[in-house]
Amino acid sequence: MAQPYLDTAVPAGADPGEYARLLRRVHEAVLSGDRPPARLRPVIADSWERMRRCRLDPDVARPALALPRDELQRHRAASPLADLLPMLRDSLMPVAEDASYVMVVADHKSRVLWRDGPARMRRMADSMGAVEGSQWNEEAVGTNAVGTSLAVDRPLQVYSAEHYARGLHQLTCASAPVHDPRNGRALGAVNVTGPARTVHPATLALVSAVAQHAESQLRGR
Repeated sequence: MAQPYLDTAVPAGADPGEYARLLRRVHEAVLSGDRPPARLRPVIADSWERMRRCRLDPDVARPALALPRDELQRHRAASPLADLLPMLRDSLMPVAEDASYVMVVADHKSRVLWRDGPARMRRMADSMGAVEGSQWNEEAVGTNAVGTSLAVDRPLQVYSAEHYARGLHQLTCASAPVHDPRNGRALGAVNVTGPARTVHPATLALVSAVAQHAESQLRGR
């Protein structure tokens, strides 16, 4: 099986805090039409361009309203990832608990089907609308790991002001699509999200490995 390209957010050797400050300057420059002090990664620059074309406001971007409970339950029951949930939790929850992350499993439309993590991180996610049943596609939230990884169909880490919406600049997120082994279509994505200060390249490797393991289990079934 070919290994997916892992495009981590923070350049090797860079100080994450300093890099976050640079990204904020880049964000302000790009949105104001000035020349940015540094180049974005191509995958982020392309996503921002999509956001500008659809005129998304970075100050008001929010996930779509959460689905009613009965509708959420229908989407969960229909998801091929439902049977893999114990494995996904076993693989991601130890890291979520140790590193102050939330674990998210989304469907192919970037809807959050399941979410888990330490209580204080769940409260933080609640404050941003990252609740079960909310939709995190680019059109609603802007550049983010779940929506953008599904848009470009590969694992992706998004850090600090790489998020198009200003309200997400305090986060680091890593996400990887899970594909149907029969036809290669994305069934959804697995994600971990936490405070920007916890950024680490290993989180992208983790979600990518978990997504590949999920695909292997689906192939076996």
